[in-house]
Amino acid sequence: MNCTEEIVQLTNDMQKEFDEFGEVTFETKQRLNEILKDEN
Repeated sequence: MNCTEEIVQLTNDMQKEFDEFGEVTFETKQRLNEILKDEN
């Protein structure tokens, strides 16, 4: 899976979490940070 697909998947997860819990979980934010770091 390339970075763009991972980010799209993560964005979908974040939206689901936000809809369900009213916030994005810390783990999801960390995964996003890892992906963004890997791109640079």
